[in-house]
Amino acid sequence: SSCPLHPVNMYTSLLSAARANPFGMPQYGRPASKEEAPVAPAQPLSRTSIAAAPKDWDSRTAGAVVHDNSYYFKCMIAGVLSCGLTHTAVCPLDVVKCNMQVNPAKYKGLVSGMRLMIAEEGAMSVWKGWGPTLIGYSMQGFCKFGFYEVFKDLYANALGYDTFTANKGVVWLAASASAEFF
Repeated sequence: SSCPLHPVNMYTSLLSAARANPFGMPQYGRPASKEEAPVAPAQPLSRTSIAAAPKDWDSRTAGAVVHDNSYYFKCMIAGVLSCGLTHTAVCPLDVVKCNMQVNPAKYKGLVSGMRLMIAEEGAMSVWKGWGPTLIGYSMQGFCKFGFYEVFKDLYANALGYDTFTANKGVVWLAASASAEFF
């Protein structure tokens, strides 16, 4: 286990890197109350610290923008626009690249290959497959962007304020992985 690539060492270094995330989110602040004593520094996540979190804090309302269904939907539409449109915009490059892989003697470069395709097959030939590309990547962006926000709030609320703030990187990593899965 002294090897840095050993799974135990990789996990602890990844976990350490996630906890030391420099991109802290100050908007996840605990609301101050008059009765509340100063909060002790949060302890790092451990097997015994994950329990039912007290419901005195909600990550969906902790920031400047309330995370409601409208917010999640806007994130999903942003995913459609950013993933679907950008992947569709580069579709001609992908078509020429595929032709270069199939017939490297004929298609020697990206620009010359595009010119050759347009000259031989017409201007629309470089847009082969744009429809499935638009639909597929739009669906991926819809789910990835929207569900990331949903899972981030879900996991933050499940852990509670103290555990969440001590392990933001781990929560964001888990939310990203969960959104990627769906």
